[in-house]
Amino acid sequence: MRNIRRYICLIACATILSAIGATPLWAVARTTPVEILNTPFVGIDPDNCTVKAVQAEPWYMNILGTPNFNVANSPTVKIDGTTNTVKIDATTNTVKATQSGAWNVGITGTPSVAQSGTWNVGVSSMPTVNVNTHAVTQSGTWNVGINGTPGVSVSNTPSVTVSNSPTVRIDSAANAVDTPTRGYAMLLFGSNQVIPTGSQAISSAFNCSGYKEVRFAISTNYAASTIYASVEFQSPLGATYWSSVYTQSLNNHYTAFCVPVYNASCRVRIVNNVGATATIYSESWVYMVN
Repeated sequence: MRNIRRYICLIACATILSAIGATPLWAVARTTPVEILNTPFVGIDPDNCTVKAVQAEPWYMNILGTPNFNVANSPTVKIDGTTNTVKIDATTNTVKATQSGAWNVGITGTPSVAQSGTWNVGVSSMPTVNVNTHAVTQSGTWNVGINGTPGVSVSNTPSVTVSNSPTVRIDSAANAVDTPTRGYAMLLFGSNQVIPTGSQAISSAFNCSGYKEVRFAISTNYAASTIYASVEFQSPLGATYWSSVYTQSLNNHYTAFCVPVYNASCRVRIVNNVGATATIYSESWVYMVN
């Protein structure tokens, strides 16, 4: 009896659950389409079951890491030129840069420079220029300005040609050519010359190159016409050829006289014929002037 009552109770429960629309126990594991009524906040497309998101406000996206961007099909990119300084040309897709302030440009390698118009070049301090490094081709007329007083060195005795037969003058007041007097003095003997009668003393030869006149001042203990100085110049024939061009008697204890220069080498010969020993003092000298 107890089992019969349990069976009747189970049938009654199943009948009640079926009446109120509950899912039978045997249907729990089945896949059944679900119908969603009303409009939910997230819409699911009924065609391909995709989620659609509609933007209502500006979106802000944070990207973690360094993403890789792949732009295909060569798109045309434009940046508004009124608010941005960088522009991309729509025709050639080149970047145009507008200068604002001074640019410092570094150049690598050896660029080729062609002049167009007039160049104004400012150089501070004294640069070192190696002309053999770069070749510069002139195009048009060059105007070169030099500040200060440059030093000009002319070597190798260049040839200077003045064409069209101009008249070249030197202003006698402002651009006078001044040739100062140049002279040189030297002693004729290194010590007193003691000359017996009938003998002579000869000075060392001295160079007169660049001078026009020799002036002698000879000091002796005798003053007589029989003791005299003979000025000799070397002949163009050679070192052993000397010619006497002027003779001066030593009539005073200090005798001064002048002789024109006849050649580069000169010397003086003192001849003693006073009948006694004569002395020519070492203070005797010659002065050469131009």
